[in-house]
Amino acid sequence: GGIGGIEVALDLAEAGFFVYLVEKSASIGGLMARLDKTFPTNDCAMCILSPKLVECGRHLNIEVLTLAEVVNISGEAGNFTVTVRENPRYVDVASCTGCGDCANACPVNLPNDFEGGLSTRKAVFRLFPQAFPGAFQIEKRGVPNCQAACPLEQKAQGYIALIREGRFEEALRVVRMDNPFPGICGRACHHPCMEHCQRGMLDAPLRIPYLKRFLADFERSLGKALLPEVRGERSERVAVVGAGPSGLSCAYFLRLLGYQVVVFEAQSHPGGMMRFGIPPYRLPRDVVEWEIRALQELGVDIRCNTAWGRDFLLQDLFARGFSAVYLACGAWKGARLGIEGEDHPQVLDGLAYLLRCHRCEDIPRAERIAVIGGGNVAIDCARTALRQGAKEVTVYYRRSFDEMPARPEEVEEAKEEGVEFIFCAAPKRFVEVNGKLLLEMAGVRLCAPDESGRRRPEIIPGSEFTVSADLYIVATGQKVVVPEKEGLELTPWGTVKVGENLATSLPGVFAGGDLVLGPATLVEAIAHGKRAAYAIDAYLRGVPFEEQRLSPAPLAISWGERKNPGEPPRKLGVPERVTGFAEVVSGYTEQEARDEAQRCLSCGGCAECLRCVEACKRNAIRHKDKVRLRELRVGAIVYATGTGVFDPAKRLRELGYRKYPNVITSLDFERILSASGPTKGKVVRPSDGKVPRKIAFVQCVGSRDRERGGSYCSSVCCMYAIKEAL
Repeated sequence: GGIGGIEVALDLAEAGFFVYLVEKSASIGGLMARLDKTFPTNDCAMCILSPKLVECGRHLNIEVLTLAEVVNISGEAGNFTVTVRENPRYVDVASCTGCGDCANACPVNLPNDFEGGLSTRKAVFRLFPQAFPGAFQIEKRGVPNCQAACPLEQKAQGYIALIREGRFEEALRVVRMDNPFPGICGRACHHPCMEHCQRGMLDAPLRIPYLKRFLADFERSLGKALLPEVRGERSERVAVVGAGPSGLSCAYFLRLLGYQVVVFEAQSHPGGMMRFGIPPYRLPRDVVEWEIRALQELGVDIRCNTAWGRDFLLQDLFARGFSAVYLACGAWKGARLGIEGEDHPQVLDGLAYLLRCHRCEDIPRAERIAVIGGGNVAIDCARTALRQGAKEVTVYYRRSFDEMPARPEEVEEAKEEGVEFIFCAAPKRFVEVNGKLLLEMAGVRLCAPDESGRRRPEIIPGSEFTVSADLYIVATGQKVVVPEKEGLELTPWGTVKVGENLATSLPGVFAGGDLVLGPATLVEAIAHGKRAAYAIDAYLRGVPFEEQRLSPAPLAISWGERKNPGEPPRKLGVPERVTGFAEVVSGYTEQEARDEAQRCLSCGGCAECLRCVEACKRNAIRHKDKVRLRELRVGAIVYATGTGVFDPAKRLRELGYRKYPNVITSLDFERILSASGPTKGKVVRPSDGKVPRKIAFVQCVGSRDRERGGSYCSSVCCMYAIKEAL
């Protein structure tokens, strides 16, 4: 598709042959389109090329296949079959008018390869103004690591790009496409997105949860919830059992699909573990109230004090006219240690302790508290106990710090507040001595990993010791409770058995969250609810349920990327923390959020924020386009693949290309010289925009270099450099 291929195609077409012109980029024109002047006549390269582009594109005997590659050739002279892979443009060529509204709406800025990286362009772009075809294209490098790691598949790069531009309302709408709880997840999620952020390989990962939290706080400052539109009302009614994160998530996405949703909740208020299990210093109650109220504004009907197994059975729901049921009633029963003395009044279940604190119920006054366990509930209990007035709180865990399932930052904050930790200690029994309840424990050694992947603890004989405390809190996990009379098939662990689409053994009944996973994380429960909503939709419409598997994008860190670790959010001082339940971590200001968002590497290219879809009046955007294979029957094949550009950044890194901004290639310099280039033809240094006093040309870079794959002389470099120097 360069000038050589164009000329051949035109000559053959004029001779009466039908020609397929296959070009791997988005436009024909090749390297000549990037040149400022031709050699030796010094004519404008585009003035010569553009009429050829138009003539080739309009010729009735030429079909131009862009973003296409030949993958197979079979047959013989006069009868070839050529298999061509057509990569998606994600923009319909026939519909696109080239107006550029999509690019104006796009928040993602990427290096402009056509300009040698000397300027930026949008993720939706046209290669150059005279390009043929004139339709725009969208660059998709793959799914960003943050999105691929998120159970919700949240399009973090999309809302981060919009935050960077100060388009906060649009950013929040992108969040709510995949997540009904931005404020809750921005505070209480275990953020696998942050753990997998490519920026962490350079300096520090983006603080993605705090950016999401900023958007949620911004929404609350507006005084109104920015909710997606319901896609059209449907007559079917769906019952959701449990108003926790999974149940409410399912209700949200079902409502967006147009279903009539009723949520039945056993507790006095909706929210589940978000309300009753996570303390206010991590997740303020007004945040939970706001985001649940937003669901109700959307049309979700929530009915509290209505328990499954006590007030209704599944058959009752179907008898009331519900077409499907989603079970998401969580894991509310504390796991027992199974040791002597566990039923003593001074021994409390961790979740029960948090519930009693939330409800302001009587709790035994205790100055010394021992917490047994290593998960988030154990840490929440320990930190809550300090805020309830305990003078000494110690957490005992049977494995090491590295095996603790609790979030590391939560453990560190607990240590800052004065919580003590004793590792590799296992409880053996509770004993009462002279009216005082004691806990006998033993030291453990860690052996080979068990089925959880963590090292298996083994008690060391003779290592017993005694712990004395006023209150013992057991936080070693939770279990689910399923009414036996329902006849649901269970797993050996007592959870509900489901298929890939979360369908149970009973027709029309689906289950998810902790009821299926056991005690899992907040975002996993929300993701199950989202998945269940689409599975129920497929079930009610009588179509197969299909899930898309995400593949992470390739590494996006360039060699010359500047380090900028950013600033973490502020925290309350320890004395202020332990005297009440005020939120510990402060949110970002508007400027702090924009500064943090600037650090995003945009590793996925297009962020799929769908701003282009809203901007395009011709409905030309096709985000779900896929690769197509096409077979061509031809009599002859002409190769005119042209030249490639030697990349010093990969093959001669010692020259500093892509590391030092003022080291450029001859083709980059060609773009600087061009009146349509990044500097409008003015010769300036990329580093500071100033006119250079001296310019040095380094010749023969890569030529006759067998070690780097260039054993020949490229022939044109000498003439090329002379032309540029003149």
